Amino acid sequence: PMATLINGPSLGTAFHEWMHSWYQMMMGTNESEYPWMDEGFTTWAEALVTQYYQTFTKNKWTLEEMAAPGRLKTVMDSLALANAKTNAHSEAYRGYFNLAKSGLEEPMSTHSDHYETNYAYSQAAYSKGATFMEQLGYIVGENARDKILLEYYRLWHFKHPNVNDFIQVAEKVSNMKLDWYREYWVNTTKTIDYGIDSLWEEGGKTKIRLINRGKMPMPIDLQLTFKNGSKELHYVPMYLMFGAKPPEDPAIPTIVYDAWKWTQSTYTVETTHRITDIIAVEIDPSQRLAEINRRDNKLEMKW
Repeated sequence: PMATLINGPSLGTAFHEWMHSWYQMMMGTNESEYPWMDEGFTTWAEALVTQYYQTFTKNKWTLEEMAAPGRLKTVMDSLALANAKTNAHSEAYRGYFNLAKSGLEEPMSTHSDHYETNYAYSQAAYSKGATFMEQLGYIVGENARDKILLEYYRLWHFKHPNVNDFIQVAEKVSNMKLDWYREYWVNTTKTIDYGIDSLWEEGGKTKIRLINRGKMPMPIDLQLTFKNGSKELHYVPMYLMFGAKPPEDPAIPTIVYDAWKWTQSTYTVETTHRITDIIAVEIDPSQRLAEINRRDNKLEMKW
């Protein structure tokens, strides 16, 4: 409905209001109590539609070409490549980072009318809400996140879901516990801050110690890149998840570890490669983890 009031040539606004057809029009969320489930989910969808549109126009595809057999796969491959190079949701992440560092942030459970500032309300509802959805893909895997959205629509369209309803759907589809994610991300302003602490050789293996300096625990993707161009992904689930996401990139070998307990500040992973074979170590190469300090997330070595 808001699209009828657009009075300027803003493509982003048009896409945003179009996505409101789902959030909140199909899933009738109470925006006074859960504005981020409306504006945030819509902002997340808007970014994907914008990326799709830009890929479409860049390649100058006609509607007939788009309808050609096999074209959809070409489009999706182009989108995947574009998203691998730049996070489509980077603007939302920037908005959240600015909010977290502003000293004005309030929990997303705050009633819309009761925020102390319009800034805190808007960034929580739009930016932190969109980041919630993209970061959920980091936690459970993008394929599982997309299935969650389809199931959420199936169960809750023409109804009035709240945050617990969404989390219950997400837990059932992903086969993980996610109440901790709701508690930390929605009900508090605690932030995420992991880093690479140290590397050393021991017993013919290279060991890498990670450190958690933040107040919000998360699972960790740690990617190692070697001189020969190969890579390894070391995946450390977070204890409160009571589960683990499946490997997302079959081209990169994935090593799954025991869960990192949220009470422990450090965790050590290891590889059979020599330390001098490693040229890069990076936490969260996809940059979907909403880290407030990424300066110690990547270490590059020039041997």
